[in-house]
Amino acid sequence: MTALGAAALGFLVVSQPLVQLLPLAVIGAVLIVRWPAALPIAALVLCQEVLPAADEQGSGGLALTLGNQLYYGPDGTDDGQQTVLPIMVLLAVTAAVSAINILGRSQPAGVRLSRTGTAILVAIVALVAWTVLAGVRASGSLLAAVNQEAKPFLLLAFGFVVGVGIHHARREPAATKVATGAALVALLALAGADLATGRVGLGLDTQYPIFFDAAMSAAAGAVLLALVFHRNRGSGLPQVLVGLAALAIVILSLRRNVWVAVVVALVVALVVAHGRGTAARRLTLGTVSLVPVALLVPGLAATVGTRVYDTLYSLDNAADASTRGHITDLEIGWNYVLGSPIAGIGSRHPPLPGFVVQESSIVYVHNEWLLDWLRYGLVGVTLVTLVLGLLAARALALLRTHRSLTVVQTAAAMFVLMVPISAITAPFLSTTGRWPALLGIAAGIIAVARAPAGGSEPLPAAQQRRAGTGPSVPGMART
Repeated sequence: MTALGAAALGFLVVSQPLVQLLPLAVIGAVLIVRWPAALPIAALVLCQEVLPAADEQGSGGLALTLGNQLYYGPDGTDDGQQTVLPIMVLLAVTAAVSAINILGRSQPAGVRLSRTGTAILVAIVALVAWTVLAGVRASGSLLAAVNQEAKPFLLLAFGFVVGVGIHHARREPAATKVATGAALVALLALAGADLATGRVGLGLDTQYPIFFDAAMSAAAGAVLLALVFHRNRGSGLPQVLVGLAALAIVILSLRRNVWVAVVVALVVALVVAHGRGTAARRLTLGTVSLVPVALLVPGLAATVGTRVYDTLYSLDNAADASTRGHITDLEIGWNYVLGSPIAGIGSRHPPLPGFVVQESSIVYVHNEWLLDWLRYGLVGVTLVTLVLGLLAARALALLRTHRSLTVVQTAAAMFVLMVPISAITAPFLSTTGRWPALLGIAAGIIAVARAPAGGSEPLPAAQQRRAGTGPSVPGMART
């Protein structure tokens, strides 16, 4: 109930005029103090970072403009500002509460960063500092640099603290899990209402298809993979409902880069993860059960098949315009990088000839590394690569361990593995607010060396005895 209340509050806070927010702010403050991560995670999962045209408000479904004030102006429109405060304030306040909880513990060493986690934090701080420096050089203003260049990486840093803080509250892992699951089920319920009323349709050939952005699809994909690879035997009805909701969102979103990222993370996990045999059996059973259902939904199989075909044959001349534009950006972007490989072209350089996006005020490339290289130079792209590489290494280490992991930890590890794949086709990390916030929270969750207090999901008794952690092994310390 607490997580559902947090999710509802998140929607209300970002959907109401400022004058009506005081009572909600008080309630939100109480929730943030009691369960710091539940409210921001629920809001980040529920609220898409998308700004439809004025004549298309609501055309993509009830979830399309759900709380977009979290990322845009108070009225949900683009007011021309580089930064709007709600998401920054939400994460900053939550991070502050989490930091107070961490520092205020009587035994602060009870939860500590792993060596890799410490390296991740240092790399994030260095990335923030470098982007601030790049922004100051480009604009001459520290405030402007923080508001534009450093904003996504500050969200990454705040999210990291929030993620670490999840381990300090005994009930926080459970609240986080329920808040995420409730948000996904609510989103699917909204889509079902839209389909029932005819507001939206299935497939890309309809006038108003269901709209789920890439971040939402990626979060759902990470949750889905976590439910496949979690190490508890058996699943209750709530987990089944959340899994079905996550699968439906991934499929209905028709986000090909997320599909590829899910498949890559799945293959990697099947190779390295402890307990992959159980995961493979779950995956086989789920596929056999759901394929007939997908075939019965009118138009769904044909639409998904078309998107898969376009993805597999994206290098062919018959590829769709979107795919061709992304590939063209890669080729042209690499040529521009070779022209200025050390310093780049500057963080506020206008669009360069040949790129698909020309209406932006600054250069935009459909690739995270090429854009960061052009805007922040060799040092900037190296720091971004270091952060993502360290996160991937930590995620793989967690998946390989014999220690029991919570569903929240497993979902965080899967999301971390998916982000670099999705970033190949779009610079999600440096040009959005939602992606770095979610990635930061996931990074903080996996960076901690120990399992969360009270949140560890115990292994079955036989596995505990084999691992030497069960009560039947006298005198042996738990790990």
